[in-house]
Amino acid sequence: MDLSSSDLELMYDDGNSRHQLVGLRFTNVNVPQGATVQNAYFTFVADGSQSGDVPVRIFAQNVGNSAAFTSTAYNVSSRAKTTAFVDWNITSSWSSGGSYNSIDLSPLINEVVNRADWVSGNSIVFILQRTTSTVNRRNVVAYDDSSSNAPRLTVTCVTCSPEMGPVVFALGSSSTRCQSAGNVQY
Repeated sequence: MDLSSSDLELMYDDGNSRHQLVGLRFTNVNVPQGATVQNAYFTFVADGSQSGDVPVRIFAQNVGNSAAFTSTAYNVSSRAKTTAFVDWNITSSWSSGGSYNSIDLSPLINEVVNRADWVSGNSIVFILQRTTSTVNRRNVVAYDDSSSNAPRLTVTCVTCSPEMGPVVFALGSSSTRCQSAGNVQY
């Protein structure tokens, strides 16, 4: 379990020759309980240039307020996952420093914010896992390397009062921080 890294390897760490499970935790997610999220996605900044298909399955943690990651073994993989998941097959080549958006994550966020124990401003964890044994990967900048280039979560909420347009939970801002846990053998 690595709680501080300059990058996150989606989904294979060639330096250690192993597949990975990656966790991303966003704090202060200001989406009201019971809201309908129309669209949500990650924005990653590439840390290196890579190509080749990278199939990723993404879940959220099925809890109303996700705890911070710890160095305890299986701290990411042992978390309860949402029933909803999305499969993102990264097929395009990525260039170092480029920004890339994920597939829509709204089914995951909707499941979490519709829990009775969700409160606006809570934390949410996303769990990214491989779906095949490919050794292709995408490296992305982590918060510990650059808060301004760290993963971001953008959420568009349509049944909020008042209605929210796209809100970016930018990592490193005063209101939101992403904590990531990578380099976990899968």
